Amino acid sequence: MQVEHAVHELLDLVAVHGFYISVLEEKLGFPVPLPHEAIKPDSSSAEHSIGILHRWLAVLDFAIPPIVVRDALKESLPRETAEAMLRYYIGKSSKEETDRDKADCVATFLYRSSELGARPIPPTSDRFHFISEIAREFESFIVNTLGETPVPVIKSEHTQLLKEFEFLHQEVDDFRTFDQLMDSGIVQRVRDIKQSFSTSFYAPSVLANVAVYNTLFGARFDKLFQTTTEQIKTFAARVQDEGASIMSKLDEDVTVKHLADVEGERIMSQEYGKAQENFRKISKFKKVVDKTGRASGRTTSAPINIPAASAPVKVTAPPPQSTAPAAAAAKATTTTTTLNLATGVNAVEDGKIRTQQDAIRIFVRVADKSCFVVPLVKGVINITASEAEALRSDFGLEKSFRADYANLVSYLVAMMARLVVEQEEFRAKQSSAYLWKPHADAMAYIISSATNVLATAGSILDMAEKRGLEDKATALKASIAKFRMALQQTATVLKSAGNQTT
Repeated sequence: MQVEHAVHELLDLVAVHGFYISVLEEKLGFPVPLPHEAIKPDSSSAEHSIGILHRWLAVLDFAIPPIVVRDALKESLPRETAEAMLRYYIGKSSKEETDRDKADCVATFLYRSSELGARPIPPTSDRFHFISEIAREFESFIVNTLGETPVPVIKSEHTQLLKEFEFLHQEVDDFRTFDQLMDSGIVQRVRDIKQSFSTSFYAPSVLANVAVYNTLFGARFDKLFQTTTEQIKTFAARVQDEGASIMSKLDEDVTVKHLADVEGERIMSQEYGKAQENFRKISKFKKVVDKTGRASGRTTSAPINIPAASAPVKVTAPPPQSTAPAAAAAKATTTTTTLNLATGVNAVEDGKIRTQQDAIRIFVRVADKSCFVVPLVKGVINITASEAEALRSDFGLEKSFRADYANLVSYLVAMMARLVVEQEEFRAKQSSAYLWKPHADAMAYIISSATNVLATAGSILDMAEKRGLEDKATALKASIAKFRMALQQTATVLKSAGNQTT
């Protein structure tokens, strides 16, 4: 039995060696000298041949980075070769990040090319249940593929880390735009999680969950990327139809030509390393498109503006119900105050508030006028009749008190909605090691920026009272009071989180 196992190992090493050599020869453009053991493996002296091949493969492992393996796996590769490579990496169970990444690539390739990888997952509330079932089936496949290769066992200290994938899947499902995905930092966070597994990464349960996550994340990534590139090219064509030059500047270093020249399919077919830089460019182009579109009135909401906070974000309770700060700000202001989100200290979070504002406005405009409950991505928010009226209004870029009033009220509602969503996300991920933190940071930022928003609200409230608009003043006071209560509740949630981590 030992001799038979040695022969199987030798054949695996020959297959891995053959894959490495084919990749090298394609890159170099000339043949690479091969050891005799790789050309004609001798089963009668398998142990000796195995020793020689392990040395050769150690050199080739050093010469061939994971990116090259990743790109090579895009081509047609016999499953037998991929299975031999998986046994090789698991047998090594190396702590090196490069070996882990190669095992990651091979496991994902095997899953994607299997019947399991093609199985549809229903977009239901219990979606992760189906994902878990598929991961368990693929785990069984890995165990069967290993044969006589010893099966690594996940260490007890890493079992909790494996549960992070549920939260990661939830986060991926919540991405609505490509730039949101790119700005989230999820790619690096997942890499950190994988690295934290150390040698437990080679346990079939870990590899199975990683392969399933990689595939679903990749599908979401591709869909958002394709949608974004189409939006960018459509915007470029529209701008040119309106008479703009192809060389017109949309930003400091972005022209209409940059947008028109975007080729999504070419980027997706590039080598992984080159594609990464282009992914970042596409994310930047999308931000320019959004910014330019808002400035030209192509979005559903007029630009609203939150002055940059003068102090760093701190998790503290909001100010008491007194309107003294707002009144002081109102006395110092003699004209209508408009806000511009582009000056916020956190463009990502400001963008989320603005997107939430647009989404609520769209819902309210198409919903029945007696509907005062707005569904969110997570949870719901109740609105008053006056808030619904402000959300339904559309004054475009009009510079007037009524436009500023409607924009402010709708923005307050959007901030409260964002607090609801982030609190729901925070509670769902509290048992996670650290996936709760981005949501805590988001809530802390909203609390920090609320001071400026409340000052502006006080200014507009003062104008309403001076103009004798009692109904608007009363309604705005109610919205401000509701907003303060939401801030207080959020501060309490963050305070409890701080107590748990100390």
